[in-house]
Amino acid sequence: MSVTTVFYQAVNTIKDMIQEVTELDSALVELQKVTDLEGASLQKFTQDAYDAAEAVAKTGTEMVQAATEFAKAGYDENQILQLGELALMYTNIADEEVSAAESAEFMIAQMKAFNIEAEDAIHIIDAVNEVANNFAVSSADIANNLGKSSAVMANAGNSYEQMIGLLTAGTEITRNASKVSNGLKTITLRLQGMDDEGEENLELVAQMEKLYNKLGISVYKTDGSLKNTYDILKDLAPIYQEATAAEKAYITETIAGKYQAQNAAAILNNFSVAIEATETALNSEGSAMNENAKVLDSIEGKISKFNSAFEQLSQ
Repeated sequence: MSVTTVFYQAVNTIKDMIQEVTELDSALVELQKVTDLEGASLQKFTQDAYDAAEAVAKTGTEMVQAATEFAKAGYDENQILQLGELALMYTNIADEEVSAAESAEFMIAQMKAFNIEAEDAIHIIDAVNEVANNFAVSSADIANNLGKSSAVMANAGNSYEQMIGLLTAGTEITRNASKVSNGLKTITLRLQGMDDEGEENLELVAQMEKLYNKLGISVYKTDGSLKNTYDILKDLAPIYQEATAAEKAYITETIAGKYQAQNAAAILNNFSVAIEATETALNSEGSAMNENAKVLDSIEGKISKFNSAFEQLSQ
């Protein structure tokens, strides 16, 4: 029985090694489709991928998968490993299990929407991690739902940190980040006098102007341009909190419509958290690195490093 057990353990190990190499090969094929890597350059990239993955206790295959997503998004070969390492770091510190590709897609969406350069990309995961650590939201609440309205929010002049702040404020009350994110998209468009398709609606423009005049708030900057969503809601929040029930209903329905009024109310009632979460996101430098170091020093981190070594041996 002992001899048989050892024999089949050896056979199964060889099968596992073949599977590891097959998965790596599949990942490299996908990478080659979107880059010019081949031959010696591909071998060097693979080794560099293992070295980078080791720093975050991940496998070379996962690094190649993350790098491929960044390559598809147009980042060059000098950037994709650096960005891939950050994406894998996020998989370590996220509150819920997330794949390398999903992590990369989240980062790409924010980099494109808010014009964040590759060298500053670590701030994306720093901000999410620090806010999730200090407020009643998870990193999944933030990361999985920012992309639903980030393009609209960015076009309206909101910063990445301000969007996190608004999403956090609403989610703490409603416990539904997805609906809050959709609500922010609707609110942002309506504040600009646009319908859900992003087209100017003159009737809506008149409604918004009437609301602003009635409440006595200015929604324009000194240069005549419209304030962003965050600043308008910041001016509106103290007025809303002192309003009567009927006035509150009028305000939320005007700025958000019937279906998103609840999300508007949650954000306005909890706007102090929006301010605090925005500040936390702005001052989050080092948060991801610190948390990742704790993961690497854990039993889970040690097992991940062993898995990476096993894959490299298989290769």
